[in-house]
Amino acid sequence: MPSELEVRCTVSNCYFWAQDNFCAADQILITSDQSSPQSPESLAADASLSQMAETPVQNREITCCHTFRAH
Repeated sequence: MPSELEVRCTVSNCYFWAQDNFCAADQILITSDQSSPQSPESLAADASLSQMAETPVQNREITCCHTFRAH
């Protein structure tokens, strides 16, 4: 069960960016770069996200936020 979580983001040209660097998205999708060749829009609209395989990584530099949507 999802909990309420404060998510901060400094990418101010994102549609979900809110004042004081808050992320106002209802859902956040983060995957490994290697496992996500799809565009952010197609992944965010995918109804089967809960069925995606786990994507372990060795460091944060190879992760990708697919929630981003440009203004």
